[in-house]
Amino acid sequence: MAWAFAGLSLQRLDAGFFTLSVLTIFCSVYLRIELPRVGMHLTLSEGLIILALLMYGGEAALLLAVVETGIASVVLVRRGVPIRPKTMLVNMFIAPIAVFSAVKLAALVFRSTDLVVQRKEIASFVWLVALLG
Repeated sequence: MAWAFAGLSLQRLDAGFFTLSVLTIFCSVYLRIELPRVGMHLTLSEGLIILALLMYGGEAALLLAVVETGIASVVLVRRGVPIRPKTMLVNMFIAPIAVFSAVKLAALVFRSTDLVVQRKEIASFVWLVALLG
């Protein structure tokens, strides 16, 4: 979290980021599919967090992932889904670790995600998205 706050560039955050944030939170709360035998929920929010990473940087995506995980957990508890507070905290700790790891791994492999996006080379972009996923 400290890495995200220290490296966050407020100039990159525009109305599009806030719209993407609302859409990400909406998708994680209201547009979810419950997998029947495992008791897990599948949402589009992970893909939207990857989009935020590509458009606004890893720092913004990390903060978005933490907020989305927290809000989704609270809403699920309010709807009667049995989630313990300990599980909610673990999920909120795992989200930034996963995003941070993906950002650092992408930087190690591609040096800069911004350059991959700017080059508009489809093969590199597909590899980048596969790595982030």
